[in-house]
Formats: sequence, structure tokens, C-alpha cells
Amino acid sequence: MTAMQATEEFSSGGKPVPDVIFDQLEYLVGHSADCVQPDCLECRRYRAVERFLMKPFRAVEFDISIKEKLQRRMRRAAMFQPDETTESLQR
Repeated sequence: MTAMQATEEFSSGGKPVPDVIFDQLEYLVGHSADCVQPDCLECRRYRAVERFLMKPFRAVEFDISIKEKLQRRMRRAAMFQPDETTESLQR
């Protein structure tokens, strides 16, 4: 079902919103799997929907990577902090 068909069917009150959404997802996934056109409008729609739906999962990965980077920086900074041994050598 194309976007235009889905819009017409939804506008006429023929289907509930979740059904239209799942129909569109099914259409976009099928279309993008078979499409060979570069920069196809429907494939761009699919990529936009995919980015939106996968965003929470990328955010978790992003948060983890930030946490790991901060921990590494803190460890590096701790290596360069003077401890009691280096302070006594400087006196």
C-alpha cells in the first residue's frame, strides 16, 4: 500500500492508526529490500523512519561511549596527578 493509498484509507475512517502505521512499515521494508533506484523517495522515507525508531538504541550506545570516554580521561588525569611519592621527591 503506497503512502497515498494509506492516506486515503485512513482519511476515510477505514482503518485505525496502528494498522495504518504497521501497513506502512511493511510496505517500506518490502520496498526498500527490492528497490534498485538511487535516492528513491520511498527508500528515503524508510531510512527516516528507521532512524527515528532506532534512535533510543543508538542513544544507549552513545551514552555508554560517553561514559567510557569520561572514565578513560579520568584515569589518564589520575596518572598525572602528583601522589605522595612524587611530592616528596620534589621537596
